[in-house]
Amino acid sequence: MTTPSPSFIEELLADQRSVTAVERFSRAHDERAFGEHARAYRDLIPLEAPKPGEQYAFEVELDKCSGCKACVTACHSLNGLDEHETWRDVGLLVSAPSKPWKKIPAIQQTVTTACHHCVEPGCLEGCPVLAYEKDSVTGIVRHLDDQCIGCQYCVLKCPYDVPKYNSRLGIVRKCDMCSGRLAVGEAPACVQACPNEAIRITKVSKSEVTIQFRERGETFLTGAPDGNYTLPTTIYRSADRRVCALSTDTLLADSAVRAPTLLAADAAELKPQPAHWPLVLMLVLSQASVGVSTVAGMQDAVNLPMLLLALALALAGLGTSVFHLGRPLGAWRAFLNLKRSWMSREIVVFGVYVTLLAASATIPLAHHEHRGRATLSSASRATHLNIETAVANAERRAEDSVALPAWVAQTTSVAFVGLLGVFCSAMIYHDTRRPLWHWRRSLPLFFGSTIILGAAGAAMLGSSSALLATIALATVAKLGVEVLTLRHRTDRTFTPMKKTALLVTGHFQHAAFARIVCAFAGGVGLPILLMANVFGAFHAIAAALMFALLLTGELIERLLFFTTVVAPKMPGNVST
Repeated sequence: MTTPSPSFIEELLADQRSVTAVERFSRAHDERAFGEHARAYRDLIPLEAPKPGEQYAFEVELDKCSGCKACVTACHSLNGLDEHETWRDVGLLVSAPSKPWKKIPAIQQTVTTACHHCVEPGCLEGCPVLAYEKDSVTGIVRHLDDQCIGCQYCVLKCPYDVPKYNSRLGIVRKCDMCSGRLAVGEAPACVQACPNEAIRITKVSKSEVTIQFRERGETFLTGAPDGNYTLPTTIYRSADRRVCALSTDTLLADSAVRAPTLLAADAAELKPQPAHWPLVLMLVLSQASVGVSTVAGMQDAVNLPMLLLALALALAGLGTSVFHLGRPLGAWRAFLNLKRSWMSREIVVFGVYVTLLAASATIPLAHHEHRGRATLSSASRATHLNIETAVANAERRAEDSVALPAWVAQTTSVAFVGLLGVFCSAMIYHDTRRPLWHWRRSLPLFFGSTIILGAAGAAMLGSSSALLATIALATVAKLGVEVLTLRHRTDRTFTPMKKTALLVTGHFQHAAFARIVCAFAGGVGLPILLMANVFGAFHAIAAALMFALLLTGELIERLLFFTTVVAPKMPGNVST
């Protein structure tokens, strides 16, 4: 019995199920199916792989984007994202307000955006565990979920708000241009879903992108961060030159004069950022530890209580930082990107610091125990000598043995490595290119905390006029740096620093007031009273209160450091 041959319809259906977009185009081209409309044909993906020096990139015709968010829905569905997780956003550019009598029509331009698969991706360079890779052929920047520890530093490093943290999984995830679909000749979900064909995949020259942003200084997109940082490859096209440099037409001379400037729809939005409490505690406690250990190393004799306080603060700070990780068990791999990531450098340096600090505290402990044994031994052998003389000689030998050159070198190394760790901490945030976290501000703040808390911790264990005077002067200087930020409140445009100043004096005004009260009470008032010896027998209690007030003030300052920063992103889209 012979098997019946498939019908013509069945053959067509089987053919449609197996043929790819590239094969369909090739077949139509060979059969000259386009005819006179060949120029109008526009495939949504390239027909061949990128050549050396090229890579895939998104190309967006903004004039065709209607803001329907079909691309957002398709991306969400195909990639199985969680309810509030998005890898593609749609934002708005709007015309700036104008005077009513000028009768200038309002303009609105929708902008669809996802990962720009940059030539020099900031997420890849900053990740401490190498959880990102840039494909050498396609140029697609992929996130390796199994490598990620959920530190979220890539979220801070990316100026386009692309990596999104998934709290359920404890990792960051992002768009990979549907690389699996591209590999078999199918368009990404967002490209295929757009009803107006506003999005497509194209090929770009990486050297041309570099020249475009770093030599010609072209604008990436109105309202978007500067492209010379990571060299984004997405191409935005519009007939309006106010939108992007790659415009397809030029406005008429008279309309260009009358047309209002375009702004991001959320240009005036004041949105507090996450507090990152584990990082707040880690930074303040680790800087307090470095300060105390540095003061301990400057003492004429071994000060074991200071070393133990510094060690306790360091362990508490590093311990709390683990709670910031979505996958803390993978934290041991944080040294992998030591070559490029400031976070890797900070983790390694503070690891060395704690090790050296523990060793420097162990030596005095060992010698204290040795002194006790030497005292008892000498006393038992003192048959013909005065017992008190034997004990005194034994104690003197033990004290001399503590002041070993090795211990002096070790305490110096502890201070140097600790201060290097504070520098790395400041550079982590400077490297994100956020104005509030520039090194000119973050370095004084971080080293100011080190000096203030270090002197306060040391004064709590052994008060001196020099330490108290240092606390007062450093507190006033640090408050001056913080107050300087508020001068941007009068800026004419909504710059990032103006938004920060408005957040400090508005949403966080109570926290800012508490910060000032703690600083003046603990950093100015109490040190002056302690220098005047006003408290008498309660001197130690007053010194402990001073340290507690200063520690509270520094925690509030670091909280404002995180919550009032303005996160760069693409225009008009509201972060979730």
